Amino acid sequence: MELNGLLPVLRRWILVIVIATAIAALIGWRFSSSAEEGYESSAVMLVGPLNTDSDTMRASGSLAQTYAELATSESLLERVAEETGVRPSDLEEGVRATANGTTRFLTIKARADEAATAKAVADAITTDLIDQSREGAVRPEGQLRLIDPASAPERPVTPRGDLVIPLAAVAGLLGAAAIVLLYEFVSDAAETTARVGEATGVAALAVPRRRRWSSSRRQPDPLSVVATQVELAHPEMRCVVVAGAVDRDGTAGIAVALARIWRTRRPVVTVLDATGDVLRPWGGEPEPGAPASDAITEDAARALVEAHTGDGALLIVVTSSPLTSTAALVWAHVADATLLGVRRFTTRLAHVRDAAGNLQATGADVPFVLLHEGRLPAELDPPRARRRAPGPDVPAASGPGAPHDETAGAPQTPATARNRSSSDGGRSRAGSGSKAKGGAPRKPAAKGTGSRAARSRPSSTATRRAGGDDDVDVAEAATG
Repeated sequence: MELNGLLPVLRRWILVIVIATAIAALIGWRFSSSAEEGYESSAVMLVGPLNTDSDTMRASGSLAQTYAELATSESLLERVAEETGVRPSDLEEGVRATANGTTRFLTIKARADEAATAKAVADAITTDLIDQSREGAVRPEGQLRLIDPASAPERPVTPRGDLVIPLAAVAGLLGAAAIVLLYEFVSDAAETTARVGEATGVAALAVPRRRRWSSSRRQPDPLSVVATQVELAHPEMRCVVVAGAVDRDGTAGIAVALARIWRTRRPVVTVLDATGDVLRPWGGEPEPGAPASDAITEDAARALVEAHTGDGALLIVVTSSPLTSTAALVWAHVADATLLGVRRFTTRLAHVRDAAGNLQATGADVPFVLLHEGRLPAELDPPRARRRAPGPDVPAASGPGAPHDETAGAPQTPATARNRSSSDGGRSRAGSGSKAKGGAPRKPAAKGTGSRAARSRPSSTATRRAGGDDDVDVAEAATG
């Protein structure tokens, strides 16, 4: 796994990591609350005289280690067990002795289930050690002096819930993170554009989860780049297919996002949903007699493209996965370009490789594989009224009630200029050759109203939504 993919992986598995941490903390709390309480009492003794020469002090420091070993010896613990009534096995686990060769302090610690028992054991050990130090010839370096006698503890030292619970939570956090990273490292998931491009042999482009590009940062919208590249490769483009490597992976949001981009460049943008049982307009209901999605043929697909792509219009078809749907392969063969969507961290590279191979086997043009996170908007924006810029047939209005000119001075793409010129030519022919009901020629439209009176409309099988930069024409499904 690459380092730059670490944070997205942890973010995707954050819920699992949090749950694992909470469970570990709960186990630690349960363990600390169910464990028996333990009390500890300690006594401190000084080995050797308090003030003496350096040789005696060095000898006393060495004897301190000897007394520490003697405090935990089996013979001494047996005598203490007889005096206190505690089992020798409990004393072996609960008695500790530590010696400092520099300070010559000997510390005896005794732990028991009751505070009084812990104090009694510590007192018995110190008394036994002092008695043994006084046997035989007594030298200054071997003397034992009680500095801090044992006392009954007021609070138990075990269990330490304030220590056990945080440690258990940290252990759960680190363990869950390690397992997640190990799984991602060995898994065959579409993680980066490099891996996806290597698996498919097609240029891969990452589509971020939150599309927030500002002109000040000079960061282009990746989908705008895709839309422009596809248009440049296919100047007469009429149909684009958007398919996911697997079903229901959120790739449909890419089709909606592309429709929002292309509607600013095309007079009509039609989105057709071919993922269900019946062809239908995106977000709408199918017409009676609409063809089934899986039963679509190449001739029927071409007929639908012809029906929805007049006068520079564009048809976007959202299909199922090429791995599970033959209709997706039919649409990919008919369309001018096919975009394959791959959900990051979820889709396996094997599925991506097979889906791209199926599309390429049909002769489909797959310019890009889009690596996304499945969180793009899947709903179309509500329509708004289209506003036209002042031109030779639209007078420039002024005053407080005049509409705001949104397109004056804006650069025109070749497709937009061609569509506008063909639309103007159609209006000129309609104005000169059309007649009224009675057979008399119609009067020419007043100046400034021609652009509103005549516009190219989609075919009878489509329902058009008029809008400015935010309009999308959603097609009704063909019935034959």
